[in-house]
Amino acid sequence: MWRLLVACLALLPAFAAADPVFKVIPRDEDFSGQPLADLLKRLQSNRDRLSNFLGIPPSAVPIQVEVFSALAAKALATQNMQPAHADPLSRTLYLVQNDFWDGVSLHVENEFLIAEIIGKSGSRLLEKGLATWLVPNWQEKGFLYWAHRIAASHNLPPLTALLDNDRFQSGSPLVHTALAGAFVSFLIDTRGTQQLLDYYKTPEALSYQAPSLEKEFHDYLMDCVPSEKTKPVPLDKGYWKGFNFAHEGYQIYNGYGSNLAKQSLEHMATTGSNAVAIVPYTFMRDPQLPVPLPFPQRAGSENDAAVLEAAFQARILGMKTLLKPQIWLRNSWPGDIRMSNPTDWQQFMNYYRQWIAHYALLAEMYDFDAFCVGVELVGSTQNQPDQWRQLIRDIRMLYSGSITYAANWGTEFEQLSFWDELDYIGLDCYYPLGKETPTSVAALSRTFQQVCQKIENISCQFNKPVLLTEIGFRSVTQPWVHPYAEPMGRPANQQHQMMCYQAVLQELQNQSWCTGILWWKWPSYLDYGGPDNTGFSPANKLAEQPLQQGFAQLPH
Repeated sequence: MWRLLVACLALLPAFAAADPVFKVIPRDEDFSGQPLADLLKRLQSNRDRLSNFLGIPPSAVPIQVEVFSALAAKALATQNMQPAHADPLSRTLYLVQNDFWDGVSLHVENEFLIAEIIGKSGSRLLEKGLATWLVPNWQEKGFLYWAHRIAASHNLPPLTALLDNDRFQSGSPLVHTALAGAFVSFLIDTRGTQQLLDYYKTPEALSYQAPSLEKEFHDYLMDCVPSEKTKPVPLDKGYWKGFNFAHEGYQIYNGYGSNLAKQSLEHMATTGSNAVAIVPYTFMRDPQLPVPLPFPQRAGSENDAAVLEAAFQARILGMKTLLKPQIWLRNSWPGDIRMSNPTDWQQFMNYYRQWIAHYALLAEMYDFDAFCVGVELVGSTQNQPDQWRQLIRDIRMLYSGSITYAANWGTEFEQLSFWDELDYIGLDCYYPLGKETPTSVAALSRTFQQVCQKIENISCQFNKPVLLTEIGFRSVTQPWVHPYAEPMGRPANQQHQMMCYQAVLQELQNQSWCTGILWWKWPSYLDYGGPDNTGFSPANKLAEQPLQQGFAQLPH
């Protein structure tokens, strides 16, 4: 396959004599001069490679390319938060071009150009696959490298699912794009280029052959790159000090990736934070009904581009990043997910595996410092511990950094059986620190000391450090009684929230088991909730005051 591709790329561009058809329009002042010239050269070269491979001259109809230097600017202008997308009706490409997003648009450009030259296929797998196959260094290491790791980690979907357009579109865009490129490579290597193009025009013929191709494709993926064990990244010995960074805004301008989110992270950094958890959500409507877990796509949601932009902004500020995907249920919580029979449990775990594998791959491709494989899934971890063990082992084939699981305080944390599979013991720590009576920081600290002893016992039992993946208190009267609870009519009280922060930070100075604390939570825009906010955020409240000194006194 590679010899064929190299030969195609080496051909003299038969259509290079045609006038350039690309009209590049910078949408802001930051993109001009040499970057603009380099982009135009890349677009022309890419079009010529594609035309030479297909042996068909490209359309001479002009294509407009609107270029943005920032993701937020593109999203606000186009209502699309992907770093690249095409509008076939207006014959326009919209691209973000900067140090972080450089080059990620190529397979999107190819989809557009392929449709221009040979039309669309009835198969999204083949459309995406051909466009990706023409980008050998997709996601730096190439689609074959990633497809091999997907197959080796037992996350390869059935070929019938990949050939189903609806299932292909609703699945993981990372997993399915890598596998699409690999499948086109498989067809070219085993059936030839002409057969691929025939399938492209009449994909129904391919669907009939899917069952017989299943094992052959799997074996191809397992053999397509040299066999190697994923080398784990050494455990980060540094202390995590920071927050769960919450995507509180869903209007593009105030969520992940926005300028307001950048300002919020900059404010967070002034507290002494050196770490942040990025928290994308999926959702379930019924905690007893197993259904595929959707991936956010809408502009303004926690889509992949927004998640990555938030991580990029945090890294510029010197922060470590934890990717911590979660399931959201209306009027419920993940611990309520409990299936009624073994068949439904198996189906739920299959859907969960498909969903979490996407984020493990995202974390690996974009160098997150740690990955959280689940959050407060009490019913699942208690009922399916063996499946969780296997899931964690398979996730390590996709993600090579430090892995944790965020257990709910109490029974799940204290009785979880598979802490030995993880690098960090993760705890969402909402143990009560007092009763409904007036109290003091000293009294709260004494109670938290008892909580710390409980945590230390688990740490010693498994010989693992503990990361407080969540701990927090609302700015309401007596938040120490039920830290996890809704306000339930309690009045705003910043003083009481600050007392809880003081007690926790004071006591953690003496806890050798603790490798970090990620408070719940810090908002993606600073005026979230308004002046009478009774939420968990300490931003612009009294609780922000003890943070800088408290973080400074914790280990480095």
